Amino acid sequence: MTTLSFAQRRLWFLNQLDGPSAIYNIPTALRLTGTLDRTALTAALADVVARHETLRTVLADGPEGPRQVVLDTEAEAAAPVLTVAPADEAGLDRLLDVAARHEFDLLGEIPIRCTLFELAPDDHVLLVLLHHVAGDGWSVPVLVRDLLGAYAARQAGRAPGWDELPVQYSDFTVWQQELLGSEDDPGSVISRQLAHWRRTLAGLPEELDLPTDRPRPASATHRGDTVPSRYRPRCTRASWSWRARAAPACSWWSRQLSPPCSAKSATAPTSRSAPRSRAAPTRPWTTWSASSSTPSCCAPTCRARPRSGNSSPGSATPTWRRTSTRTCPSNGSWKSSTRPGRWPATRCSRRC
Repeated sequence: MTTLSFAQRRLWFLNQLDGPSAIYNIPTALRLTGTLDRTALTAALADVVARHETLRTVLADGPEGPRQVVLDTEAEAAAPVLTVAPADEAGLDRLLDVAARHEFDLLGEIPIRCTLFELAPDDHVLLVLLHHVAGDGWSVPVLVRDLLGAYAARQAGRAPGWDELPVQYSDFTVWQQELLGSEDDPGSVISRQLAHWRRTLAGLPEELDLPTDRPRPASATHRGDTVPSRYRPRCTRASWSWRARAAPACSWWSRQLSPPCSAKSATAPTSRSAPRSRAAPTRPWTTWSASSSTPSCCAPTCRARPRSGNSSPGSATPTWRRTSTRTCPSNGSWKSSTRPGRWPATRCSRRC
């Protein structure tokens, strides 16, 4: 058992406060065409979970506070769930939406599950659902890459030929605790950072009086909507130029709202993206991003590369088509496209 990282501690607290929720789910949908070897796919999922400890980690309460427990690869609770369900094109979006809203029990359930929707004998959609306690947008490409590699190996009748990972997430947690120190130590890094932000945020109102078109609800509903907009070509080019520099769209809009809002109330400092320490050890499975005051929506989280060659229906190897998946942290909603080599238009379902 290892102590929790600060990001894990935050999600553990929210789980204790609100109970299981789908708010922090990260869904990724992959369309598979061709003959699918379900046995090989199930074994590949188990290989990926065995390779990355964070995918078979559950949280537990202990006498000294919450801890993370890495389950043994042979434990029944560590086996990934693969649910197979029939589907058709007309009802696929609804089925994906329902499956993406699964509520993980962080205290007893591993943070990954998969649902395979069968549209035809040679046409499937695989939904890989990951909880934020085990990964983020940087993790999804690694997950897809390892899943494809493990599936190819299992289909060839062998185990994946991976090298052992030099670092796991529990190692990062220990490093983080050693770097930041204890809050009880006035000279530690974390104590100095906390003191800085207490001074910086002192005197701010509990709620910023932002302009809204409806009364603020008593509790968060986590519901969203789609707001269509039209831009002149010059504005569109400027927007994509901004996005190319990794500025989230919602952060850009918050900057536009800042001048009128700042005239009404104090302005809290925000960051346009989730910062990551360059001193952090390099690890093959990237999990955590720091929390940001400004929500970062509309960020692409997966771009699965197509396998070499084009497999025809009925062939031995299914074609894993390029799929883009976009998530919104407010309610786990997503939009995807299976058009090879092309990103769909961004549609954020969160009112930011």
